[in-house]
Amino acid sequence: MRLLFVFAFIFAVSVSCSKSGSKVDDDVFEENDDTVSDVMNDIVETEDEELISDDGLASDETVDETPEEISDTDSADDYAVDYENEDDDRVDEIPEELSDDDIEDPEQMVIIPAGEFEMGCNEAVDTQCWSNECPYHTVTLSEYKIDIYEVTARQYRKCVNAGNCNNNNSSKPHYSTVNEDLACNLGADGNEDHPMNCVTRNGAKAYCEWAGKSLPTEAQWEKAARGTDGRKYPWGNEPEVNCDYVVMASKDSSTGAEDACSADGTMSVGSFEVGVSPYGVYDMIGNVDEWVSDNYGEKYYEVSPSEDPTGPETGDLGILKGGSWWFTGLDNALRSSVRKYYNPDYGNQVSGFRCVE
Repeated sequence: MRLLFVFAFIFAVSVSCSKSGSKVDDDVFEENDDTVSDVMNDIVETEDEELISDDGLASDETVDETPEEISDTDSADDYAVDYENEDDDRVDEIPEELSDDDIEDPEQMVIIPAGEFEMGCNEAVDTQCWSNECPYHTVTLSEYKIDIYEVTARQYRKCVNAGNCNNNNSSKPHYSTVNEDLACNLGADGNEDHPMNCVTRNGAKAYCEWAGKSLPTEAQWEKAARGTDGRKYPWGNEPEVNCDYVVMASKDSSTGAEDACSADGTMSVGSFEVGVSPYGVYDMIGNVDEWVSDNYGEKYYEVSPSEDPTGPETGDLGILKGGSWWFTGLDNALRSSVRKYYNPDYGNQVSGFRCVE
């Protein structure tokens, strides 16, 4: 059986934003007005998709439910990708349950000190701002700790073994394995230390809670990624994002040919030391997009509290930060301030996470 996953992240159009939060001119979106609602109606389409049971085998129960229609926003555009998988080398089942001794669980975290930082797109150093990153504003956070590395497939398997990460609720599944998609790392031989991907926000929350932690807020994630000086990338404003710093795709500017730096997928966490954030946190850009706990609000930055913001109280969409192995530098998606939104009940080949406490 072949699975066809169509995943769509919705992007805000690149615009100018400032600390004052000036309104974006309507003509910026003139070309997109007729396409926004069509894109937003269907976040994910699947063909013959099946859920998996706790033992990793396909169950008979399928998802009939599709995301509810999402209302238009006046500053959104789409970026959709078709990803096709053949099952030539499909693994029959995920590995047998592992003992604690078999699972390396480093639990390495770093303290992010209390204090102010600048959040949102810094127009002074970034010409690729999206409208939902505006306005650039000051936020004060309490002290917290964050995982140095993205949660790996090896670590997530331990939560599956414990039964806390599961697909018992078919409408709110936690994860998919290599059985359903060859690009998923859970159950893929040799990818144990790659980031856990194909995980929903529900599944990410379940793991963090099981580990005695929580998903970071968007503000916590962004401070850990860029520090306090409003830099464009975790390592600074230069050089521009490239394959020496980030697990990403690349494009030859002279020929237009695409060549994946990451061998067309994820890499082991912490692969590029030069790409770390000011606090020594790895892979804050690239490898996988990372779920945060906030609900998405396009204009939330205009009304968010200045101290320990946690996002809108309600919302149908979640937020993914950091960009992934799928993107090139030309996509404008591999920056510290980028905000992508997605249905929290779905995961795909580029969705991952880390935890805070």
